[in-house]
Amino acid sequence: METNKIASYAKYERENGIHFVPIWRIVGFSGANMGVNLYMGLTMIMSFYLNGYVGLGVFLASSFSTIMRLWDGVTDPIVGFLVDKFGAKVGKTRLCLVAGGVILFINSFMMFCVTDRLPEGITRQVFFITFTLLFYIGYTFGVC
Repeated sequence: METNKIASYAKYERENGIHFVPIWRIVGFSGANMGVNLYMGLTMIMSFYLNGYVGLGVFLASSFSTIMRLWDGVTDPIVGFLVDKFGAKVGKTRLCLVAGGVILFINSFMMFCVTDRLPEGITRQVFFITFTLLFYIGYTFGVC
């Protein structure tokens, strides 16, 4: 099996021994990274949304990003361990990008389109925080 991997990468090596990457792979990787960064842009408006629509206090809403970055520090090693266990014919990076994109899409929809329709109070806050925790797991998968 190892020789098949080496043979499949040999087509990306020039005569002088320098490896190259086809332009479609560079564009694909950059496009996926751009999509993940656009989702991360949602976190810039998160404190305003928490204060205005969810009803969280100003102090908690403004420190929410810091709290979520601590959560991201907890999930990074766990997701890294899971990514190392992935193995697919299309490769683990592509599988992670797709999984991260799906998780980000679902959770951002739930956070910003469903939360304000829930009854006011603790239900809204717990709902938003739960889906934000999952959002950061999707972000971690998306940047693997």
